[in-house]
Amino acid sequence: MAATLGQIYGTAPTHVATDNFAERLDRISQTVTSRRNKGKLPDDSTRACRTLVIRGYNTGEEYCAFINTLRDPRIGERAAASRKWKPDAHWKLHLSPSYWLLKALRFPKGIAVDEAGNINRPDLYRVWGNTLLPCLMGGDDLQLPPTVMTVDEKDEEGHHRNRLAQDGKISALEFFRASGWPIFRLRTQ
Repeated sequence: MAATLGQIYGTAPTHVATDNFAERLDRISQTVTSRRNKGKLPDDSTRACRTLVIRGYNTGEEYCAFINTLRDPRIGERAAASRKWKPDAHWKLHLSPSYWLLKALRFPKGIAVDEAGNINRPDLYRVWGNTLLPCLMGGDDLQLPPTVMTVDEKDEEGHHRNRLAQDGKISALEFFRASGWPIFRLRTQ
């Protein structure tokens, strides 16, 4: 996908899934680049370059981590963890300068979604936007559906506050499959 489109924006439904996705892309890029460059001289014009994989985080966490890393370069993974009343940040040093850097390098020409069976449509649309970029989704139909926190929330009269909660449980992958979009089913991994 990246070879034909150029820059790709990848996403996943959880921090762990996004970390794993970015880590996997980076590892594959290293392996493929090393294999393609084996036996080539450093000044060979046919040498392949590694793909730049950037793992984006919350803007506030990223800013805090950036400033703390400038103050103390040895701080490492604890750069965004200096928050008094909030839970620890999910920020990690590996694969970060993050979302603003991706924007500075130009917008992507396509997106890739890992664990699309667990991501809800609003989260996908936030990344995809209204541009209809090429979108590659991978996921498992039997995976847990997207989480909707307000399914059972009711007002004083007993009416459901979120009347679209059941619709929110439909994953982006399931929605596009049911809509008749072209899909390729990989039966084994």
